[in-house]
Amino acid sequence: MYLEKEITLTITGSGESERAAFQHILNEMKKQVTANDADMMLQIEPRNMEVLSAAKTVRTEKFLGILFPRTRTRYEVKAKITVMLRYMDLSKIEYEVHEEKQTAIQHVIRMR
Repeated sequence: MYLEKEITLTITGSGESERAAFQHILNEMKKQVTANDADMMLQIEPRNMEVLSAAKTVRTEKFLGILFPRTRTRYEVKAKITVMLRYMDLSKIEYEVHEEKQTAIQHVIRMR
């Protein structure tokens, strides 16, 4: 029932800081891993991260085109992540089935 496997994902993340871009990558990693498997994830452990590309975009924006100039920075990082998954294979569990018969009155009482 307890299984381990290693997978590799390629994920792109972006943010207003380097830290935010990498945090976006880690959040997206969790979403992709849990979306692909119907099993119960116990642990998602990044083993290796290789940055494939990194870009920094700097632009100056102004209020009404002339007032209050400020510099905005945007980071975009594409990374290849190797992840070790530890999970429970729920399809291998055999359940005992207990069937419960209710009278009409018991059914009405439980509906409350």
